[in-house]
Amino acid sequence: MSFSGFIIFGISFFLVSCFHVIVAQQPYIGRATTVCDSRDNSTSVLGYTCNGLRRSCEAYLTFRAQPPYDSVASVSTLLAANSSQLAQLNSVPENAVFDTNRMVLVPVTCSCSGEHYQVNASYVVQQGDTYLLIANNTFQGLSTCQTLQAEGDTLTRNLYAGTRITVPLRCACPTKNQSDDGVNYLLSYLITWNQFVSGISALFGVDTGRTLAANGLSETSIVYPFTTLLVPLQDPPTSSQVTAPQPPPPPFATLPPSVPPPSGGSSKTWIYVVVGVVGGIVLASVVGGILFCVLFRKRKLKAEPVVVSSQSFESIEKPLKKEADEDSYSQGFLESISSIAESLKVYTFQELKAATQDFSPSCWIKGSVYRGTINGDFAAIKRMNGDVSKEINLLNKINHFNLIRLSGVSFNEGNWYLVYEYASNGPLSEWIHEKRDQTIMDWNKRLQIALDVASGLNYLHRYTSSPHVHKDLNSSNVLLDQDFRAKIANFGLARSVEGQEGPFALTRHIVGTKGYMAPEYLENGIVSPMLDVYAFGVLMLEILTGKQVSLLYEEPVCFNVKPLMGRNNSSGGAVGGVGGHDWGTLNSGKQLLMHVDSVNEIKHMNNMAPKSTHQPFFNFGDSNSDTGGLVSGLGEALDPPNGQIYFQKPSGRFCDGRLIIDFLMDAMDLPFLNPYLDSIAAPSFRRGCNFAAAGSTYFQRLHHLLAHFHLGFKWLSSSDSRQKKYDKYIPAQDYFQKALYMFDIGQNDLAGAFYSKTLDQILASIPTILLEFEHGIESLYDQGARNFWIHNTGPLGCLPQNIAKFGTDPSKLDELGCVSSHNQASRLLNLQLRALCKKFQGQYPDANVTHVDIFTIKSNLIANYSRYGFEQPLMACCGYGGPPLNYDSRISCGQTKVLNGSSVTAKGCNDSTEYVNWDGIHYTEAANQYVASQVLTGKYSDPPFADKMPFLLKLKF
Repeated sequence: MSFSGFIIFGISFFLVSCFHVIVAQQPYIGRATTVCDSRDNSTSVLGYTCNGLRRSCEAYLTFRAQPPYDSVASVSTLLAANSSQLAQLNSVPENAVFDTNRMVLVPVTCSCSGEHYQVNASYVVQQGDTYLLIANNTFQGLSTCQTLQAEGDTLTRNLYAGTRITVPLRCACPTKNQSDDGVNYLLSYLITWNQFVSGISALFGVDTGRTLAANGLSETSIVYPFTTLLVPLQDPPTSSQVTAPQPPPPPFATLPPSVPPPSGGSSKTWIYVVVGVVGGIVLASVVGGILFCVLFRKRKLKAEPVVVSSQSFESIEKPLKKEADEDSYSQGFLESISSIAESLKVYTFQELKAATQDFSPSCWIKGSVYRGTINGDFAAIKRMNGDVSKEINLLNKINHFNLIRLSGVSFNEGNWYLVYEYASNGPLSEWIHEKRDQTIMDWNKRLQIALDVASGLNYLHRYTSSPHVHKDLNSSNVLLDQDFRAKIANFGLARSVEGQEGPFALTRHIVGTKGYMAPEYLENGIVSPMLDVYAFGVLMLEILTGKQVSLLYEEPVCFNVKPLMGRNNSSGGAVGGVGGHDWGTLNSGKQLLMHVDSVNEIKHMNNMAPKSTHQPFFNFGDSNSDTGGLVSGLGEALDPPNGQIYFQKPSGRFCDGRLIIDFLMDAMDLPFLNPYLDSIAAPSFRRGCNFAAAGSTYFQRLHHLLAHFHLGFKWLSSSDSRQKKYDKYIPAQDYFQKALYMFDIGQNDLAGAFYSKTLDQILASIPTILLEFEHGIESLYDQGARNFWIHNTGPLGCLPQNIAKFGTDPSKLDELGCVSSHNQASRLLNLQLRALCKKFQGQYPDANVTHVDIFTIKSNLIANYSRYGFEQPLMACCGYGGPPLNYDSRISCGQTKVLNGSSVTAKGCNDSTEYVNWDGIHYTEAANQYVASQVLTGKYSDPPFADKMPFLLKLKF
């Protein structure tokens, strides 16, 4: 055999070994756990099939300690395990209590029962339990609601408190193929957020390929929280494996390729030796080639180092002083290329030449940036000289919609080529300064761009590791994609501000764009996040006025937003973030632009009013708890018959009367909360403030509003002498610590997503949505907040708006007539939100974190509407179209419009107390009163709020 043939044979054998396959135990369960009415066993919802070598075997489960199941005794009882064996396996005494969220290893005897392996545990049903809650909350996904229903052969509504039921737990025994390959045990691992197959496998020292094969997964498969993953083990698991820090997930949530499983004997050792030698030769050749190209390339350019200019993403690079000699730079390149290749695509220069037609002028964008076509998609390819490692390393670590994404790199003859996502509408400066088409850049788009930039900066300042400052934010460095969504670009000057100096640093090297640089930076070289905040303020003025930055410093800034704003409701549609317009975004933007320091004002003015005996109450929500935030921003009232019952006129609420939050405030003997903007105009913050507004989402609104709170907290904690004149206005130190923070938000994140994403994509995005919420709560806690009242989202599939759009096919509806997919997404979001609340309860023992199950309350109301005096559970009271839904997305409640050539009005019904739904999206006052009454019983709260928040005991009933 020739040497080249020998290499091909060796590499081929090596690749075959890497993808060694073990016959799968059973297909991975996936997202099927939330579809409780499904009996499809194609994804193992009923358990793992009895296809093992033995009918009974020793197996293992994982379980995360959560009160009341957080001791050896309670976990053993719940999961039908031997307490002595469990204690020994976890290296703790039998009377031990585990730390909250600690992973507990549970030894069980797994046996065939019918067609499936299982361990039979028992459980006494509690008030408010459903099969879904028992399976995914109490047992954390070790069972499924389908299994429980099949075990009892009953429907969910027949669960009664006090009844003892059998709970089959998911376990399995190795197949013959697995046993032959050395697998002696299978561990049912409970997946939690932000976990990947590779990380779970590494936790137990198992090859990723084996775990994938054991579950019938591929390297691109998605795994979900509250599901089990079979981990094949040669030896029993140990406590050191589950208590040690887990390996970080792979970059960009991709799984590393499989590696060969351990050999069953020594007879194959020579093959691996040969392959290793061959691989070493090939690798040495590649590295040698790279080294030769770097160290001995021809220097056709002047020895003048170049770095990125501060002009824009498309700008021409400018020369600056080089900080390292040629040898150190070459060494740095060699060290960085290997780490870059792990997470970014490394292109050959020929690939980029082909993508840009040999960098043709027809592909030129601006400066040294070219448009390329890679795999059918556009990309921006930027040529750069000098040390670009900082920009690459930063962009390689971040992943945010509003920060430009780096997808690949290349290196050729001293030049770096960075491949970015393509923003087809170019820099913002061309739209607000060069008058490309001002009719496109309307008020909504301008505000959305400002929100996008703020969101990107918030992520860069707070959530990158470590926090970074952009240092060169300007209108040329903000790019617009095809939907005019903003992306911050050009991170050449970005730097970390985390170090010995804290969030501040000093520099003598003052660089940036004139007009955007903060005075403290220009005068003293102070680098902090405030640098970007100053530039953001300048950018907002540019967006609002259309003036170039140089003109803003030459003349007073005076402008009228009316021409930009117009009348936003001209297109009609339903308020709430979907269905024709984006009022929530408009309101959010207006608040962000005009009242960035609003909470400072809240804190300044609080002591001007008489003290209240009640703790303040701050609410964050969407239209379900909007007491007038949207109309305060628009300056326009809603149309009658909104507000007809209690207020006798439109009150800014999307309801015929009061909302759930109004009833809750009344029960606590507190006045209704003032909307955010109204409170600024007429100070009355002594009892709190309502930040809710229609269209709000976890992703776009919540963290913007929380950012206002963060600014306020930081302001109060500052000892700057310039603020002493405000001392008389600042409330007591414990004012915000005693406050109650209520959250009722999330509906729009899911509802809006269904217009552009598949169900699988929506379900996969839920952990990311909740991550924003988690960061917000953590930040509030860090600033002193201690009382959190978190309401989950209701059954989205039962809203007439969603039934009208997505429920035209009867097969997509459940037994109540609601859209199954929407309710499935709601359930998964709520399950993960409840688990997050549990995490907070363990993480913050000095805080009061209460989760309220609004979904169950509203679902019960819709399922049993006649019992509570209602006649119509799914038809809107105020709308157009008549039965069965009385909803038309083209016209909102109270509006008069021309539809199909005729003038029509969306009128209210004769008696709204007979209807659960008011306008297709929101509930009637009668329904809100029922929901509030159930919340106040405490039985839908975890834990019961009266036990955790003493001041709520002052209820009037």
